[in-house]
Amino acid sequence: MILGFHPKKVIALTPLIVLFSSFTGFVTYALMGYINLDLIIFGGIASFVGGYLGTKVAHLKLNVMVIKRIIAVFVLILVVKMIIQFH
Repeated sequence: MILGFHPKKVIALTPLIVLFSSFTGFVTYALMGYINLDLIIFGGIASFVGGYLGTKVAHLKLNVMVIKRIIAVFVLILVVKMIIQFH
């Protein structure tokens, strides 16, 4: 469990959370006039394919312990990056 949530449910809910965050950023940049349509199309397709395949692999191929370890590694990488960036 991760903060009381099953890791596979966390993976399933993450795209919903990212959707709201991404939409807010998109609206902000659109209002400022910083929209690159080519990048939006390429990024949108890559995100959709990566999200779909990642979810399939996580649910069909990985057990809970492997998912926990992958999440721990990513969190550790983010912590190190933040320490280096703000130090």
